[in-house]
Amino acid sequence: MNSDFSGFKQAVNAVGGVDIDNPTKLYDPEYPCENERGHCPFSLAAGKIHMNGTVALKYARCRHGSCGNDFGRAARQQLLLAALRQKALEVSTLTNPVKLTGLIDSIGGHVRTDLKTNELQKLAKITKDLDVSNAVNKVLDNSAAGLLIDGSSKFPGAGSILIPKAGAFDYTDIQELAHSIFVDGYLKKEAATIQVQNGSTRTGLAAAVTKQLTAYGYAVIGAVSADNSNYTGSQIIDYSGGTKPYTVGYLKNRFSAAVTRGQRPASSDHSATPQPDIVIIVGNSYKPSVAPSSR
Repeated sequence: MNSDFSGFKQAVNAVGGVDIDNPTKLYDPEYPCENERGHCPFSLAAGKIHMNGTVALKYARCRHGSCGNDFGRAARQQLLLAALRQKALEVSTLTNPVKLTGLIDSIGGHVRTDLKTNELQKLAKITKDLDVSNAVNKVLDNSAAGLLIDGSSKFPGAGSILIPKAGAFDYTDIQELAHSIFVDGYLKKEAATIQVQNGSTRTGLAAAVTKQLTAYGYAVIGAVSADNSNYTGSQIIDYSGGTKPYTVGYLKNRFSAAVTRGQRPASSDHSATPQPDIVIIVGNSYKPSVAPSSR
């Protein structure tokens, strides 16, 4: 599916404009004029702004000066799409024949798709019920806190290129970010508490595994050393009485571990530490998966 600039402006105008809380003042001295000849500088104050289609398009496209290059542009485009969706689904739009007709016309004349009518109807029903207040917007960038760095020096002749901060072709941190956003529904429902034990000779392995599992949505409550460091393979002890089957299954696949059921240890009356539902003993043969097929 794709659309052009004219269609975007018409869609925004059709719903009566969109409301954006612009976090910082913007100025792009190199914004192209509408005739694509020369520059027509664009500036926008910080704060809550009601935008028509023309302003919204400039807000979405500017990428020089204080607009923050391609990464800033991507972040603003996410804000605009969320605002347009919200305005399009408001009762004032859906019950207004003029607005609704204008929106349909702008989409029909400027968007091409291979989705069938019934598929679009199903998609509309799904998105209408989404709680956008909990939506997460993320942009991969090369800022100090970002996950990318300039890779031009590592790949001479490749031109402008960005690579993972963790290293070329090491997408571990990026995968962890994605998993932290898209938490598995079964994991969330079971909410199993997990303890990670280092049963290997590698210092810091339990902490590293804890970091990864936490990013993937697991509730890890502790990382400790196992009773010894001579475990060859990883082991999983299920203290949940079989009440956390999906979590156990995911962990079994991830660690290629044998699973045994155990009797939950009796907790001390003086201990404030909760007892885990599942214990993972990470063995010497464990190798972190770069592209896990399942959680």
